[in-house]
Amino acid sequence: MLKVDITQLVAAIRTATPFTLPEMNVGTQYIRDEICIRLANGNKVKFTDIDFSAFDLENIDDFRDYLYEVSRVNYKSGTVVQSLRNIEPAAVSIIFV
Repeated sequence: MLKVDITQLVAAIRTATPFTLPEMNVGTQYIRDEICIRLANGNKVKFTDIDFSAFDLENIDDFRDYLYEVSRVNYKSGTVVQSLRNIEPAAVSIIFV
């Protein structure tokens, strides 16, 4: 059975480096905001709606790297959450002095 020291867990959470999204240049941001987010929200994106001069091929590669980094962090955090969910609660006796 997995045992967790709550004090150590809270301390580790407080000292952990916060997750920040990788920086994006203007072209990569355009791909994310004007294409991917619109598609993710269920909106249609027509070829005529896309400003192909707003990004280049390198921006597409940068966006792929951005998605990889986000999915990597998401996987790590999901693993931690699943581990914490699997911990069985245990009753302990507390002695008051």
